[in-house]
Amino acid sequence: MNLFKSNNYHPSDNWSSKDLFRIITLAILYVLFGKLAFLAEFKESLVVPVFFASEALLFLQPAKTNSYWFSLKNIRSKMKKIYQILILFFVGLVGVANADTEAIKASNNQLRLNYVNSHVDYTEKIDGNIADTEKGHVPGFGLSLSLMKDLFLGNDYIYGEFVRSNGDTNYVGSPAYGYPIITPGYGSYTTNHRARMTDINLRYGKGIEINNHFMITPYLEIGHHRWTRAFNNEAAVGGCTAYCGIYPLSSEEYNNSHFGIGSLFQYSSSDKLVMTGKIMVGKTYMASISGKGSSYLYTAPYVNNGFDKQRLGNDFMYMAGISADYAFTERIHGNVGVDYVDFRYGKSGLFDNYNYEPDSHTKYTSVNVGIGYAF
Repeated sequence: MNLFKSNNYHPSDNWSSKDLFRIITLAILYVLFGKLAFLAEFKESLVVPVFFASEALLFLQPAKTNSYWFSLKNIRSKMKKIYQILILFFVGLVGVANADTEAIKASNNQLRLNYVNSHVDYTEKIDGNIADTEKGHVPGFGLSLSLMKDLFLGNDYIYGEFVRSNGDTNYVGSPAYGYPIITPGYGSYTTNHRARMTDINLRYGKGIEINNHFMITPYLEIGHHRWTRAFNNEAAVGGCTAYCGIYPLSSEEYNNSHFGIGSLFQYSSSDKLVMTGKIMVGKTYMASISGKGSSYLYTAPYVNNGFDKQRLGNDFMYMAGISADYAFTERIHGNVGVDYVDFRYGKSGLFDNYNYEPDSHTKYTSVNVGIGYAF
């Protein structure tokens, strides 16, 4: 966190290019499911993809501006249309034919325990300049349960995951100084911080069998992420509005929830090996930061012993991954994979009259190795 004297607050607004990516992603999904309906030879299910296309054309109206190809300015006013498209998206899946992909289904009916090692790459910026970074490998474990059963739509996919990680990261930034002393720039102070991360994710989707070896599973996802930066009673990140002493904060906690739409792309080369690729595009919500204080050597007006939860700006979230699942026996499976997650927080409003949390960008690259029980 950076504490900086400023009375000018401008919330982060990164809609333009990312909304374009969002629209393109939706358009690709429309084309994809139109093709799937054709491959399945279900002519009646082509009605839905055709409607998808018409909805897309209405949504992608030419902009009345020279800056963009599409009318991105009115994205927020068209959220109802997006929700309608998502509902029709799942209705359209009901009419798609299925084939025999037993190896993939076995892979999708498992209880897994994984060792997880996540590389954290976190950057805070003020006015476009790097203020501080936090990087390092944080080990942990993951527990997940996946099901693929004929419940509502056929090949219903249900997935739940819990991941807990705990380790050290390397901080590069500047020490905490009180206003009006000028804080030295980025790189003038380095130390190690303790990182504790918790992730919970839930998915629901439907598996679409293309042939005996290939399955696509679109899904909706909701989740929650928490990251605690423990400062180990050192000088905290950023600065204060007065002479704060050497123990301003003992930890900061970041929280956000998210929702998104994604898909699994699974291929079984044999009855033992299943390769899986996955992508997801989503949006964070309820992003926040809070701080726990320690003893001050000096105190000043407007500086508290820690600070209450402050709202952060929400933004788009992107995830991609690849993994392999190998069946050693009918029940015992081994798996290995790599996941990448990318999201941002917009800066907070002012708190304690003079302080704020700046814009930040977080990237996680996680390696997973584990064992699973198929049922």
